[in-house]
Amino acid sequence: MSEPRSRSRQALEVLLTLVEASPRTREARLAELERGDAALAVAVRQLLAADAEEGGMLDEPLPGLADVAACDGDDTPTPGRLGEVCGRWRTTALLGRGGMGEVYAAERVDGQYEQRGALKLLRPGMDSAEILRRFVRERQILARLEHPNIARLLDGGLAEDGRPYFVLELVEGEPITTWCERRQAPLAVRLRLLVTCCEAVEAAHRSLIVHRDLKPSNILVAESGEVKLLDFGIAKLLRSGEETDETAADLTRAEERVLTPAYAAPEQILGGPVTTAADVYGLGVVLYELLTGELPHDRRATGAAELASRVGRETVPRPSAVVRGRSAPPSRERRRLARSLEGDLDTIVVKALHRDPLRRYPSAAALADDLRRKLDGRPVAARPDRLGYRARKFVERHWVGVGAATLVVLSLLGGLAASLVQAGEARAQARRAEQAQGYLSSVFLQADPDHAKGDRLTARDLLDRGAARADAELVGEPRLHAEMLTLLGQVYEQLAAYPEARTLYERALAIRERRLDEDDPELAASHRR
Repeated sequence: MSEPRSRSRQALEVLLTLVEASPRTREARLAELERGDAALAVAVRQLLAADAEEGGMLDEPLPGLADVAACDGDDTPTPGRLGEVCGRWRTTALLGRGGMGEVYAAERVDGQYEQRGALKLLRPGMDSAEILRRFVRERQILARLEHPNIARLLDGGLAEDGRPYFVLELVEGEPITTWCERRQAPLAVRLRLLVTCCEAVEAAHRSLIVHRDLKPSNILVAESGEVKLLDFGIAKLLRSGEETDETAADLTRAEERVLTPAYAAPEQILGGPVTTAADVYGLGVVLYELLTGELPHDRRATGAAELASRVGRETVPRPSAVVRGRSAPPSRERRRLARSLEGDLDTIVVKALHRDPLRRYPSAAALADDLRRKLDGRPVAARPDRLGYRARKFVERHWVGVGAATLVVLSLLGGLAASLVQAGEARAQARRAEQAQGYLSSVFLQADPDHAKGDRLTARDLLDRGAARADAELVGEPRLHAEMLTLLGQVYEQLAAYPEARTLYERALAIRERRLDEDDPELAASHRR
């Protein structure tokens, strides 16, 4: 090997040991190096300075738009690579190629213990100083990540020809969408997988790392259902608050354009600041694909200008509309899926995919929380906090409790109505009916959902019987009859059974119009309902 090449390799070896060291440790090591080899120390300082530059290679775009994680179509192993030893590892099979590196299955050969891994090695011809620094930065990012659902870094170093490599745990799995389709995974399983992925992304964000390339091929699921997040090759390492007062948006340069167009956030394509909100968008695209089997938009383009034009005009159709609008003949399963997506899931997806980063979920954790709420049958944060919506979600979760409470209340109302008819006191009838109405409202609207228990049970038949009983027993008491119909209509309304509620309100109004003066307050109230 020539002297310049040897010096370059020596400098890179030292760089690999210093790039993640503290400033004090780094300076002490450089001072020691200067005493033994001043020229080598100068070369290392130049590499460190280039890596720290605000406008250096690590913060500049690669030309054009590139899917750095996609295989380039040539899976032929580099001659001599299979079976070659890199440090403590020997390559056994080529797994794929990306924009900067080749990924091999590898096994440990130092005799300490048996271990397999995925060895990523810089590709031949990609050994410029700038590319080397980008490769080292990926290793630096991986070293900061500790999460059970992120492929962990095992080792790293230099191969015999001076090219850097690092080794990750070997994940034997399928892309999340493929895993779900092959098993026809239920909706709840798909949502739980996405929740786990959100948790892994949130862990990266807490380490000030934005993945920037979330897509199914980077989210693998093992046979057991374990999720692993991969490929931080184009991740962005944000600075901590101790180093700068800039916002995360300021720390990501607007011109960075290394991305996978189909899964990239609009700001990544249009040149806006890229923050953790870009990963929320990527998670939203993956969720959309898990729910519908399709992407939320068509971004096929021949160049950057055409792609930017498409993104500037695109809208996101609701998942339920996509499923319902397919050209295939409608089936029971498809109709059921469309109904399952309506409402909460439609709202969650549309919020995650909002064009404006500030109107998306504020974090991957917030998206995960809403998905958990959906799985648990609780109101989701993305929906307006309206009384009728919360009451309906309460009823969906606690059918037995609602049915039992309705039965008790209707029994009380029936007994109250009988006693009021016998007494013949109109004023007492209205007062007691109003008290019963307040009690019934407190049952449905002031109960604590987090403490109620029970399985699903319809309460509709109990309400129907209550209406029939009022018609049979209160014909001779029109005022009380109208009040009971109104009360039952309120119960239907709280259960979001609006057609039934309207019918009872109209019947009560008809009774009052026949019996009351036009300026009677009860008639006015009935009109309002």
